Amino acid sequence: MDKYVIGVDPDSAGVPMARYLNGKLMNLATVPLIDFYKLLLEIQEAGDHVEIHIENVCASNAVFSDKETDNKRKRSAIGVSIGRCQQAQIEVERMAEGIGVPVYRHKQSSAWKDGRGATALFKAATGWTGRSNPDTRSAAYFGKLGTMSPKYNG
Repeated sequence: MDKYVIGVDPDSAGVPMARYLNGKLMNLATVPLIDFYKLLLEIQEAGDHVEIHIENVCASNAVFSDKETDNKRKRSAIGVSIGRCQQAQIEVERMAEGIGVPVYRHKQSSAWKDGRGATALFKAATGWTGRSNPDTRSAAYFGKLGTMSPKYNG
């Protein structure tokens, strides 16, 4: 039996995901929620183990505040965006629960997402040389945590 770990960075525009097979990063993609669901079903139907490791954006319940963002309209738009990502996490978790796929939540992190050296650190940790973006690298980070500690649930 193969073991799949799927890393997810919840987003309202799709499901940024990283698929690990037996500890090796196989692919990065952003897919519609229904395609993500079909992927999980295919893995299960093949008799393989699958689990999801997701960024826990729902743990962030603070109102967005930034001294440099005094514009109320801009703060509101950011708040709406965060709420949409939280809803995306809820939908992924509901779907997974409905088909018996375990979900492990991880604290928010931008370890491989943005900033100088993020891409190089990501490549060094995963060996990935293909295309990536901040969201798929973030998904890969949470998936990597799952490959290192499969019973983690933060």
